[in-house]
This record gives sequence, C-alpha cells and structure tokens, in this order.
Amino acid sequence: ESREFTTFYGAAATRAAALAALGAVGAEAVYSFGKCDPSEDPACTIPDGEPNTFIFAFKGVGGVVIPPSNNVPEPASLTLLGAGLAGIGALSRRRKTA
Repeated sequence: ESREFTTFYGAAATRAAALAALGAVGAEAVYSFGKCDPSEDPACTIPDGEPNTFIFAFKGVGGVVIPPSNNVPEPASLTLLGAGLAGIGALSRRRKTA
C-alpha cells in the first residue's frame, strides 16, 4: 500500500502569520514551528527585531486540517477606505452648498 502526502516548509514573520499560512494551504495539525536565536545569528531577525518563525508541516497524513484564518483588513486598507468615504462626503456637501 502506498500513500501520498505533501510537505510544506517555509518561514513567516510571526507565529500568527505562520498559522495563517498553514490554514491557507490546508495543512494538517501535524506541524512544527521553530525560531532562530538572534544572539547566535544576527541575520535571523527581520526589521522589527522579531525572529522569523520557521514552518514544517504536512497534508495528507490523517491529521485534522487547520482551518483558514479570517482575514482581518490591514490598517492601511481601512485608512484608504476612510479617506475615500470622507472624500465622497466632502464632495456631496460641496454640491449641496453650490
């Protein structure tokens, strides 16, 4: 008997981002996270000083599938949306006074 499975490996900026990545590809809850030690290797940090989270995971081995995360809008997207709505409001106010 043969079985087929998929192996995933990579890195993410945070543990939450790593879990989101696993959920996005449908990986199972058979995974391992690791971090390098910045005191041992200064190259393992990202600009904000947080070490990357390294990922090793599987799909097709019989584990529970990690559900995709609910995407939360980025603050920049919300700011852009708010600026657009404010612009529309200002334009409609200008039309009423003219």
